[in-house]
Amino acid sequence: GTDISTAVSFIVDGSIYVLNRDGSIIKLTKGARDTFSSQAAEPAVTNPATLAATDSHLFVLDANEGRVIAYDKKTGRISAQYVAEALKNVRDIVVEADGKSLLAASGNRVLRFALP
Repeated sequence: GTDISTAVSFIVDGSIYVLNRDGSIIKLTKGARDTFSSQAAEPAVTNPATLAATDSHLFVLDANEGRVIAYDKKTGRISAQYVAEALKNVRDIVVEADGKSLLAASGNRVLRFALP
């Protein structure tokens, strides 16, 4: 019963997290929408491209802005925003399980960024 027609990416991590065109994230648990709500980013997300996750965080790639936004999985609140010129127009990201590195696919390169 949950409309996911505006989804651009999703991940399965016990529940299903769905990234929408407007940059919002919804959580589906056992097929039903969960009470999870993601905080709106400032400035607003303009081109949400993909979603990645660790045990504690969700990461949204805002490709046009060269920005990755980290959300706390429990609260949906933004815990960090990472901005780098090299992230502009990246196609995909992966965050290593320990949350210390972000890998980004850009053209024919894989870029590695250390996360604090």
